[in-house]
Amino acid sequence: MSTVAQRGWWEVLPIKRSVPFVGWVGFTEVAIAASFLIPTWIAVHAVANGWNPVLRFTVITLAGAAQGFLIAFVQWAFLARARVGPQLLAWVGLSSIGAAAAWAVGQLPTFVPRTASASMATLITLTSIACALALPILGQWLALRSVSTRAHFYAVVSYVAWLVGASIMAGTLGVLTAVTDLKATIVLLIFGAYAGVAAVSVGTWFATRRLTQKAGKKSAAAKKKPPVKKAGSPAKTGQKKK
Repeated sequence: MSTVAQRGWWEVLPIKRSVPFVGWVGFTEVAIAASFLIPTWIAVHAVANGWNPVLRFTVITLAGAAQGFLIAFVQWAFLARARVGPQLLAWVGLSSIGAAAAWAVGQLPTFVPRTASASMATLITLTSIACALALPILGQWLALRSVSTRAHFYAVVSYVAWLVGASIMAGTLGVLTAVTDLKATIVLLIFGAYAGVAAVSVGTWFATRRLTQKAGKKSAAAKKKPPVKKAGSPAKTGQKKK
């Protein structure tokens, strides 16, 4: 099954039969970095000002939906330009819902009682992060599966990329606990954040590139397919022999 993009105003853009590496990685990095600012700022502000836990949970979840919308729209723009991918509303809508659910799940460890053991709290935190990272990708997979036979490949590779990115950031925060110098802290934090976002951007580009390659190969094969010749009837064959 070949992938077909939703028709619309973006068809005036120059066609790119593949997703450019620099463009995808660059715009995805900017989108991820910018989209994380809103829910992160809200979380810090809520904790610092003692917001009600339910209010904090709700507002951060809604901010997560905005994050999913921004990232999904940037990614979809590249898919639409390459003339592959799902419909705009399906891709952006399901991605936004998945991102909101991800931030909701990611906040669950904050409700763990302080009396819980350290090992239990760590297990709950790691499980919630692993599940949260999968939810936006699940939404994208639901949007892709009806238009591409490689939706599962995209989902798996993207999830691994997000896991790697989250691991890099978690490792950076672990290192920062032992750093006391302010300049070193800032440099390490920036480097870790950039490395984590870069891992996500490169991984999702690879997954998206496979989607466009699949469509391109099928189109090329269809063009090269020789026409089928109809065999003549026995009567006409006999007439030709005479």
